[in-house]
Amino acid sequence: VLKEVSGIRSDFVSHIYLQELLDKDDLSDAELVKIAGYVPRELDSDHYITEVFKDYGDLFLKNDKTTEAFLSAIRRMDSDHYVSIILKRTLREDLSSAMLNKVLDAAGDMGSDHYKSGIVTDLIDRRDVDENTIKTVIEYSGDMSDHYRSNILNKMLKNRQIGSKYFNELLKSADDMSDHYRNNILNYLLDHEELGEEHFDTILDMVDDMSDHYSSN
Repeated sequence: VLKEVSGIRSDFVSHIYLQELLDKDDLSDAELVKIAGYVPRELDSDHYITEVFKDYGDLFLKNDKTTEAFLSAIRRMDSDHYVSIILKRTLREDLSSAMLNKVLDAAGDMGSDHYKSGIVTDLIDRRDVDENTIKTVIEYSGDMSDHYRSNILNKMLKNRQIGSKYFNELLKSADDMSDHYRNNILNYLLDHEELGEEHFDTILDMVDDMSDHYSSN
């Protein structure tokens, strides 16, 4: 089938053939790896690449070999918009902690913090997110703009996902932000969290570094 598709110059027609191929029940791991590499190489349009991949993520996420091929193929796409569609669809699947981290790695190749934060938001809305993944998300968000990073940190706080084990990690991340966003997070913490003495001391140090306008709020 792949040889036949190679002779077709229309991405629209090619993607239909590829979808029919992926509908087969007996595809081996080697065949899935080959298809994953073939799709972004032969199709020019990120739209049709997305049409092929978005509904078949479960096929490619069954083991490390096929998952790596799938995510490597996605990294070859140009459009953050279409990559985010595939990754968001992928996050609906039953994924291990290791697989979730691979999705984050793939999202990290996108240039837009807007689309990155959308992936992270969907990830932390999952009920099976463990503490190690939360730590990874805190570290991952550190490369985003203060606006998107604060949205993610606040969401994790509201979801009650920041346990005592990684509370200091969150405070360190917040301490790197501008006074405006740092103030928003600290106000939420003081209003909604039961803070231990060691955390309260850290927060006071953070407030001391803020401008008078924010430290008085």
